[in-house]
Amino acid sequence: MSGKISVRWDAPANVSAVEVFRKKGPHPPESPEDGQKITVKANRSFEDGDCGPAGNGYLFVCVYKSASGVRRSKGVTRTFLAFETLKPLADVKLRQNGTTSFTLSSALPASGGRKIFYGETPLIGAVGATLQTPEFKNVNRKPGEAPFLDSGEAEAMFTLPPDKIYYVYPAVYNEQLLILSEPVVVNTMIGIFGLSAAERDGEAVVTGQLHPKARAVTVRIGTAGFIEEGGASTDSVTVTREAFEKDKGIRVRLRPNADNYITAFTETESGELSAPTFGVKLNRVISLKEKVSVRYAVRYKSSPVKSFKVTVKFEADAPAALSGLELFCGIPKPLGKDEGKFAARVPACALKKGSGGKYRAKFTLKSPPGPVNIRFALFGTGDDKGVALKEVTTL
Repeated sequence: MSGKISVRWDAPANVSAVEVFRKKGPHPPESPEDGQKITVKANRSFEDGDCGPAGNGYLFVCVYKSASGVRRSKGVTRTFLAFETLKPLADVKLRQNGTTSFTLSSALPASGGRKIFYGETPLIGAVGATLQTPEFKNVNRKPGEAPFLDSGEAEAMFTLPPDKIYYVYPAVYNEQLLILSEPVVVNTMIGIFGLSAAERDGEAVVTGQLHPKARAVTVRIGTAGFIEEGGASTDSVTVTREAFEKDKGIRVRLRPNADNYITAFTETESGELSAPTFGVKLNRVISLKEKVSVRYAVRYKSSPVKSFKVTVKFEADAPAALSGLELFCGIPKPLGKDEGKFAARVPACALKKGSGGKYRAKFTLKSPPGPVNIRFALFGTGDDKGVALKEVTTL
């Protein structure tokens, strides 16, 4: 019963009685005189309801009777905590954050703490039943316990060893008991290495080196971001390992007028288990968005001895946003950043609608000193998606 200490034992045949002496708190009595004698049932058990959160300490003394008289042992000491009932974890969810990183979320248990057990084969012990903690660990031959810091929050992170498929059991436990939740099969393998893609005519061929235990590959394409494991996909294609290797990749149709975020999921196997890996994301976004043509003109009067003003005007026939633009100078006019010298950065902005239905912006920048024949050019930094710059003489 919850709140009590219940102890049972098997006494040797030559023991005529077992005397138990109690001392409140975690430190057992050092002698019978140091403790309080309590009632023992049938020489093999007792229950103690008078215990605090730190438990009680006990001294067990065996009494032997022989022809020469009564003899008592020195005794054995133990400290026990009150028995505490457990309830199964509620609202259990497991989320994979990376190849070996996971997050457990659940309602916080009313008593006990949370633990993560795992194994490459199912663990022995009925799910949802109350199990004895020592017996569970004994029959499962030291089951895997994931490093897990339960800080009392609904969510807590843990990691698992790499390159395996596991049964993962969230559990509620105390020193005496535990209750396993339904297992979740997770995969900590990296299914594909060196993921790359070559696009042409609205299609992309996705390639990479498969894990030796991979048996199928799924490529998923998102337009708002990378598809997470188990998420809905705007487009997906699955092929077997044999087809992937024969065709030197997997061909997918890209979404027109959109950013294409490519993620590859690999089905791998280990023993009798098979499961999808955590998604591997392509390290770039393939954009098929139609770009807005933005015209720009540069005006300035250079000075070889002091900094001078450079005016840059922008104009477009449709709404456009500018970001990541940099002004470079050189002689002759630089055709790339490596051919010129950085002069100024254009502030990010959205072009404003003006007269004639045109969208415009104007900036006055400061350039370092330069000769009379210096020339300027604008270059993007990769953040200027959806914009095609075109230099004109005047605006």
